[in-house]
Amino acid sequence: MFQKISSSQPQTVYSEQTKASSAGQSIGFTSSAVKGKMLFQTKCASCHALFKNMTGPGLLGFEERGPWTDRKNVYGWIRNPSAFMAKNEYAREVKKLFGTMMTGFPEMTNEEIDAICDYLNQARQFQTGMPIAER
Repeated sequence: MFQKISSSQPQTVYSEQTKASSAGQSIGFTSSAVKGKMLFQTKCASCHALFKNMTGPGLLGFEERGPWTDRKNVYGWIRNPSAFMAKNEYAREVKKLFGTMMTGFPEMTNEEIDAICDYLNQARQFQTGMPIAER
């Protein structure tokens, strides 16, 4: 049921893209994705990476896995992982696989969560060189 992210996926494409960024701006990112990158770095990066598993799963392509195709589920999970896990088998499988529960962020707004999702989706475009919808 749970797709494990391979740690063999390229890890340098995105970092090369961002080396050219300055003053917190990322080449080709929308303003929402730039905000999402900052939020990701402060709230998510201690447990998640883009291209590989860490304490939690790698997050590129997460919206194609499990219940995350519905953004309302993403909001519920990020704000209260324990409550979401109680009603969702996929979330329970993630906990079993990684052996830990994600920290909840009840203070995050939909706009902030959307910005993180924009960042993840746009970072994925840089990885593949084409918009997600065209793959």
